[in-house]
Amino acid sequence: MSYETTMDLIQQRVVAWGQDDEVADRYPNRVHFIAADGPEYAERVRRAFAEGHPVVLVFPNGDEVVIEPGENGTPARVEVRDSAGQPLAA
Repeated sequence: MSYETTMDLIQQRVVAWGQDDEVADRYPNRVHFIAADGPEYAERVRRAFAEGHPVVLVFPNGDEVVIEPGENGTPARVEVRDSAGQPLAA
């Protein structure tokens, strides 16, 4: 799997997010979808957190990590989900 695969997955999520209320409810407002295998992904996360926006890191296998920022750019909530959007056990 490649970065292009991850970008395709992100595109599918964004389209579903805009068209399906059930999918939209899984994600916080102002969320940034970021490819975990993409160039400069850490910088993209840092910028989103600096703006107070949550992040969804999407992995090539379809799994995702939802990270909501807390104070000072530190994570306040982290949830790991499988490719179907279901939470994974810790």
